[in-house]
Amino acid sequence: MRKGLGAFLLTALIATGASAAPDITTCQGCHAPPYGPPLEGVVGRRIAAVPTIDYCATLKAKSNESWTDANLRAFLMNAQGFAPGCSMNVKLTPEAADAMIAYLKTLQ
Repeated sequence: MRKGLGAFLLTALIATGASAAPDITTCQGCHAPPYGPPLEGVVGRRIAAVPTIDYCATLKAKSNESWTDANLRAFLMNAQGFAPGCSMNVKLTPEAADAMIAYLKTLQ
């Protein structure tokens, strides 16, 4: 991941009135092939589209959809609710999810 994420998220969260940034350091280890899909280019990418990743069945079932803002927000706020059985177990606040999406858009 790029440097400056902490400052970016803090700025975004202050602007939205949120009190704490999501801990992106926990994402870095898994969101790199061969362990997980890269975060770069995720916004707009089809769900479960990176061929080298072994996605859970519930994400594969959504492969006709894309990672829109709405899908990313739903996933980041309750990954198990969006895709039961997936390996992520994240539950961000709405403000933190929006800040994360804003950051992900910079990785295009």
